[in-house]
Amino acid sequence: MKNIRNIKEIKRLDFDYLKKSIFMHYTGSMFGIGCFANSKESIEKISRLKNRDDSKGYILLIPDISWLDRFGVSLDSKKKSVLEQYWPGDLTAILKIQNPEFSYLGIKNTIAFRVPKNKSLRNLIKFMGEPIISTSINKSGEQPLSNIKEIEKKYDDWFDFGFYSHSPKSKKSQSSTLIKFEENGITCLREGIIQASEIEESYKNPLITFLCTGNICRSPIAEYLFREKIKNKMLSYKVTSIGLLISGIHISKNSEIVLKKNGIDASAHISKRINRSIVRKSKLIITMTNKHKKKVIRSFPEAISKVFTLAEVSNSEGDVKDPYGLSLNFYTQTYAIINQRIDAFIESLNVD
Repeated sequence: MKNIRNIKEIKRLDFDYLKKSIFMHYTGSMFGIGCFANSKESIEKISRLKNRDDSKGYILLIPDISWLDRFGVSLDSKKKSVLEQYWPGDLTAILKIQNPEFSYLGIKNTIAFRVPKNKSLRNLIKFMGEPIISTSINKSGEQPLSNIKEIEKKYDDWFDFGFYSHSPKSKKSQSSTLIKFEENGITCLREGIIQASEIEESYKNPLITFLCTGNICRSPIAEYLFREKIKNKMLSYKVTSIGLLISGIHISKNSEIVLKKNGIDASAHISKRINRSIVRKSKLIITMTNKHKKKVIRSFPEAISKVFTLAEVSNSEGDVKDPYGLSLNFYTQTYAIINQRIDAFIESLNVD
């Protein structure tokens, strides 16, 4: 099986050939077999190869949430917020569609959608202008294969080509978590990489995360101010703060002092370093500077759509400068800037 590594190589192939091809791909968590959604002949062939019941429907891969408009999917703000938080990622959502043109891809006017973590795969979908149907590489009733050599040995004749840039670090297939939105909540139909309890908590109480360099000066001020203000306004959000450096450092003395002067006790705060779990769990990651924002996106590219500076979310300008090592007066000024911007940010949340 010939492997194609990127869009540059894809562009050398005949477009009509690509439209009808069946190919192996890597979603970011597991290998799959798929084809483009408008090729009913290829979809039927995949079902025959897998001995699969067509009535089960397939997972449809799209490059971003805006593509749901093509299918006439209507989402309220809370449901949309959950998808924006976990996409790209390991969450598959069964959604009701209004466009009958695509009804053959799902069951009873519903389709299972996911935005895959793999950027190359998302770029392929954008380039072709067409979603991909995706399913595990196995015959019905058997375990999915995740090792390239095993796949090529057993199922090489299934594919016209492979599309992946590198072999994954893990040789174990990891399924996405499958959910369905109900009128008043979420039902988990299959728990995979993401725990159902985490998704339910994100739906009920979205997490806002503030970030600065060490998580001992600026972001703790933002965290404790935000917590106090949403409690007074009875808004259903959770909040935390993190940094780019090591965990386990006590809040800076001057940050503790300025918060205490304003009636907020932050004496128990201990720094936490950013990690992939907290990035995934966060609805928004709000940084103190544009440099912080760029660093987060560079380390966690899947988070690009939910990382903003405090200036951006408060319709302000300029970074919140680091007061570390400076006088209490400078910390007081920093507190005033963050306080003003937090107020503006909360007002925007109320509008949403």
